[in-house]
Amino acid sequence: MWENKNMNEQEFQTKLAELMGEISTLPAAERAKLEQLADETRQRHERLKQTVSSLQESLDCEAVLITRGSRGMALFDRGADSPLYIPVSGTDQVADVTGAGDTVIATFTLALAAGASFAEAAKLANYGGGIVVMKMGTATVSNDELRRAVERDEALPE
Repeated sequence: MWENKNMNEQEFQTKLAELMGEISTLPAAERAKLEQLADETRQRHERLKQTVSSLQESLDCEAVLITRGSRGMALFDRGADSPLYIPVSGTDQVADVTGAGDTVIATFTLALAAGASFAEAAKLANYGGGIVVMKMGTATVSNDELRRAVERDEALPE
């Protein structure tokens, strides 16, 4: 089973091609449905890249971080070869999303101010958001909670 881990665009395209090869053994009707879904996924991916590129140009910004709910986050960094897709941290079974976006923005900004790269800051922000959504009501993330989340994952290095 394929597990989505901090995947860049090239890895995404490679995995998609592998999966398309695997479906060649399916009956024609199912294969056609899967091929259509894969094509729609590629088209959405391309539209997103074009939209973010326009946004980066108009705002003259180096990076754009997009939160994607249960699908994690996407970081578009001008200095990177391709977008970084970060899977949701923790679980996708949320208790309350109140304040999650604020936590993501605060964690991302603080990490950048402390000298983190865009990718490191995005991963930390993802951990923070993942912690907050597991709590009821408006919540905060402590240093210890964030540290434990990073230690559990060990995927922080770029």
